Amino acid sequence: MKLTRQQITHDVELIAREQRLGTPSLIAGDESAKLDWHNITVFLVVLALFTLLGLVAVVIVVLGKALVSTNPLAFLLIPLPFMLMGAVLGGTLAYANWSSALLYLCEHGLIRYYNTRKPAEFIRWDQVDAVWFTQDPRHRYAYTMRRADGTMFVLTTGNSRFSLSEVCYTMLVGMSNREITRRCLPKARKRYQHGAPVRFGKISIDQQGLMYDEKLYAWSRIITVKLVCDQIYVKYQRAEHGRLVPAFFACSVDLIPNYCVLLALINMVQSEQPATYIQNV
Repeated sequence: MKLTRQQITHDVELIAREQRLGTPSLIAGDESAKLDWHNITVFLVVLALFTLLGLVAVVIVVLGKALVSTNPLAFLLIPLPFMLMGAVLGGTLAYANWSSALLYLCEHGLIRYYNTRKPAEFIRWDQVDAVWFTQDPRHRYAYTMRRADGTMFVLTTGNSRFSLSEVCYTMLVGMSNREITRRCLPKARKRYQHGAPVRFGKISIDQQGLMYDEKLYAWSRIITVKLVCDQIYVKYQRAEHGRLVPAFFACSVDLIPNYCVLLALINMVQSEQPATYIQNV
């Protein structure tokens, strides 16, 4: 059942107040539920499965010679009850997923509110303990925030359900990155200064250098570290025939939780190293 604008506003304000998110402001979404390819796919898959069951029943009847009549129409009537059940069940499941989402930005986090009975999702910036960034082959982006209790909150662009415009997506990702860097960088920096390794998935750093795939790259040899699309590129110097030559390796950013904290920490370390620099683009 579609909710009215007044009901939605009341529910969102209640969630924001209970979760201490601050004043909500609608930034993306549509109040009207829209039928999309996800709903259509659900309906067609269920219908196809029940139609297949009906055809199997026909085969069983033919092989068992349980049907006395030789009228071909009698065989065609067997799948109809199955198809009817498939249409009803498929339509019910599609309707259950027939919803759109409203995304609200608050001073202290985000709320995603569905205009059906699906529970709302919310996250406070101070609840985020890890973020990931991914990009699929069709150049759609996904930014995942994980709360301390393991709950995920995902922002997407492209043609997936509940996708955001690139402008809105970029703004929210930037806000989240700044918040988690502000909170997590001091802890990472303290750990680094005490000589302990700071791990970010496939990459870890300590006072000796950057470790990737069990190989250590000394700080004195690292030239640049760049975030380009979905890859972290590390340019460094390696010894070859008695001289140093430039080389690089790349690591997929979806393997690096809190990549923004990693880049900020490397930036801090590199600023203290002579004749080197860090670039984040």
